[in-house]
Amino acid sequence: MRSIYIFILFTVLLISSYAYAQIPSCVCDTEELPNGNSGDEIVDILCPGGNLAAGNESVVTQEEVLIIRPGGEKLELGYEVNIEEVEGGDKFCAIFEDTVGDLGFKLSDEEYEDCRQRLIQGCNLNRTTDIPTLSEWGMIAMAGVLGMIGIFVAFRRRKAAA
Repeated sequence: MRSIYIFILFTVLLISSYAYAQIPSCVCDTEELPNGNSGDEIVDILCPGGNLAAGNESVVTQEEVLIIRPGGEKLELGYEVNIEEVEGGDKFCAIFEDTVGDLGFKLSDEEYEDCRQRLIQGCNLNRTTDIPTLSEWGMIAMAGVLGMIGIFVAFRRRKAAA
């Protein structure tokens, strides 16, 4: 009976939308610059394999997500999702390359969040902080404390039985 409940739980988890979560898309993904590079291709160049490539830069704030390959030896490429600092705070996404300028679109609130998550997830820009764990000495001390509690409980039971 217990295995049926576990089976149902796993089935619900696998069928839920969480199990099929995908990286959201953005209007700038499919648009092409005049030279033919699309937003998806720029992300593939800047984040091969889903991680930010060495030498590329990223900025992640509440108002902006930007990935860019600085100019120099190679063409400057970039993909930006931003809120303009003007009254009303227009939201937009933009793809750019230094030889052809840029292409951008105004976004609604929902589109802005989708575009923002697209860059954060597509380039693995999540800033995670390590959760501190017990050190080896902490684990040794904890084992000692639990051992002393176990001995205390064992002696108490022995006295109660006598």
